[in-house]
Amino acid sequence: MWLPDSVLRIVPMAEQINHAPSNQTNSIFSAFHVHNESDGSISVFLDRLVEEGEQIYEEYDRLDNSWHLLQFGFVAEENPYHCVVLHLIPADVHWDGTACVRQDNTYIPDQHVDLLIARYTDNPQCLERIRSLDARGIQESCSTTAIARTDQTTVPALDEMLIRNAARRDSRSDPSLMESLKQQLEHIEKGWSVVEADVNPKRLALAIRFRLEDAKLVLKLAKRDIGDERITTDEL
Repeated sequence: MWLPDSVLRIVPMAEQINHAPSNQTNSIFSAFHVHNESDGSISVFLDRLVEEGEQIYEEYDRLDNSWHLLQFGFVAEENPYHCVVLHLIPADVHWDGTACVRQDNTYIPDQHVDLLIARYTDNPQCLERIRSLDARGIQESCSTTAIARTDQTTVPALDEMLIRNAARRDSRSDPSLMESLKQQLEHIEKGWSVVEADVNPKRLALAIRFRLEDAKLVLKLAKRDIGDERITTDEL
């Protein structure tokens, strides 16, 4: 467990508690996880009232599912902090920008996204070209823009139309494929599925869960109803 003093600690029993996101969206992890310097113990506090006998949950920090999988070995369902990597502008433009985008349009940036944000934040013409996927217009309107210094703590969430276009363009979320993956996952969990000898069923199930969470988030970002079977990959 990482706490504000940047010391990594092993906390027995903490990982025995199931994960769930905190109700306190504006709080930080350390507000409910306190290191007691007097005896070296860790106190974990509840963020809500619970009834006697009711199951309690622990928040394994506000992480993308790739981190949950890597650090803790599970994939959280409906994780509000999960993100999917989207190509924010068409591939035929000379400079590219990708970001791991969350449902609320916030993102985990890389240097290309920082450049993209800097180019369009104070340039409506550049933003309009990006929205319309006008490759030549992006080159003409954005490449000549002076790149302002951007503070990642103050950069606004990515433009909704920009994300919707990117999600539709990058979508691999064919509902028939998703239904197939759901059935395969169910069969694996019930022991009905026969996998190759060198494939670990538990690892395969985790991979499918991760894929499904990615697909659900892409569809949400693309503003499509995941339950609408009429939607095909071609439409996206």
